[in-house]
Amino acid sequence: MSDAPLQRNGTAKSPMSCEEAQLHKERLQALAEKRKRQTEIEDKRNQLDDLVLQLQHVKVGPCVQTVIFTDLLTNYNEFQ
Repeated sequence: MSDAPLQRNGTAKSPMSCEEAQLHKERLQALAEKRKRQTEIEDKRNQLDDLVLQLQHVKVGPCVQTVIFTDLLTNYNEFQ
């Protein structure tokens, strides 16, 4: 039997060349960076949702609402 690793379908595949290995590594890094960015975006959206809820539940004067709304706009602009 061959020492070559098996693919999912059970057939042997030849070892990766250095170039293929480098491309594979770069692809994995790109996927990890994409997931990290998606997580950051999700966190920002959650923060924005929390601020919207805070703004909806505030029952105080217009000064405090202005402060919260300003914070909301700041976070929204960071999200963009």
